[in-house]
Amino acid sequence: MTPNVLIVLLSFVVAIFGARKGVDFVAGVQRRRKAAVEVSRVLADVGCVELPAFFGDYASGGYVQMFKRMERWASKANEGPEAVLKEFNRVGERLLDKKLATPEGRAWIAAKLAAATPAVEATVATAAAAVA
Repeated sequence: MTPNVLIVLLSFVVAIFGARKGVDFVAGVQRRRKAAVEVSRVLADVGCVELPAFFGDYASGGYVQMFKRMERWASKANEGPEAVLKEFNRVGERLLDKKLATPEGRAWIAAKLAAATPAVEATVATAAAAVA
């Protein structure tokens, strides 16, 4: 076997190996983007606004927009907990509305309130006794 034939064969093997790695990389990117779309849908369904947009930017390849959103989210978080709580209060309200929409959900809420009532009453009694 001449050196030229050996070089051609090795080049072919390296090209196939490189192409395979490239295909695997692209497949991984596509899996992550599909997962980001699904996470975005779930978060939007429970009432989030900022986070689904972040994942949507990642899924569409809008990395610059994604990082700008991240910077805005970080600056809101640095301003204080109110901005962050606003996002999660929306989620809580949306989940509560979903629970209230079904008889099973209303029963679950009633059970949670019944379980919490003695603890709340004890706390109120303790606070009232401390004040008196």
